[in-house]
Amino acid sequence: MRRIAILLLMFLALVICWRIGASHESHKNEYQYVSVPLSETDLQNQLSYLQITDLDQVIEGTDMKSLCFDNSSEIVEITEGGDYLLSGKLSGMIHIDAKEQNVHLFLNNLEVISKSGPAIYCENADKLVITLVDGTQNTVSDSGDYRKYDDLEACIYSDCDMTFNGTGTVKVNGYYKDAIRSKDMVKILNGTYTIKCKRTAVHGNDGVFVKDGVFMISSEKNGFKTTKSGADGRGSLIISGGEMDIVAGQYAFVTTKANLYLYDCTIRSRSIVDTYSIGGAKKVQVGCVDER
Repeated sequence: MRRIAILLLMFLALVICWRIGASHESHKNEYQYVSVPLSETDLQNQLSYLQITDLDQVIEGTDMKSLCFDNSSEIVEITEGGDYLLSGKLSGMIHIDAKEQNVHLFLNNLEVISKSGPAIYCENADKLVITLVDGTQNTVSDSGDYRKYDDLEACIYSDCDMTFNGTGTVKVNGYYKDAIRSKDMVKILNGTYTIKCKRTAVHGNDGVFVKDGVFMISSEKNGFKTTKSGADGRGSLIISGGEMDIVAGQYAFVTTKANLYLYDCTIRSRSIVDTYSIGGAKKVQVGCVDER
């Protein structure tokens, strides 16, 4: 009887230890996501370099230069700042070289299919703004041949800050590596995006800020990525609104060194390796992400 009692006590002790461990693991899973009660003002106070400027929000042009392509095959050069209304079909590249000037492209049922390198390449400007005109459907595709542009690596590539706005739609096909990339920062304020790419859908070296929009992303590697870190939270990846479906061969969200903020959004993620690869803090609002 004494041996039976001892065995029962040992069994009960094991059960209690298992329950404590299971409870601890449950709480660990519960609190791996933290509340992010940040207003847009609070966030921009903390990350001042991400403030939305008046230019970021402009969706109507003034004194627009109209460029309508009729199955043209060429490299279109934009060498001056200003507003450009782009429509039609272009088998080539839109190349921007407008030093220290703001260039604003309005995509108005535009189709660009590059024969070599990026479809839209901003080599030099103070800022690039791309507006998806309301009610329009646009398509931008690069080439798998980057022999002349091997350091650019994206269908829409910018050496300066780049902002997307407007309520139209765009399909971006990155057949070489990335779909959208800036050496500085990418802001997306609205619009509908269908993105397919070989590497990363949206890549901003200095940071990525998504305020709103609808995204259907299919990437062989990553959904969103930032690379750098620095003062004022530079390099952070922030999604504060919108709806996303992300299929990623590696990760949905990547920051090499900086922080991730996800809140007030609806994200469905199917990632082969993991949803996150974060070099800094991970601050994800409870219920924001559905990891399937």
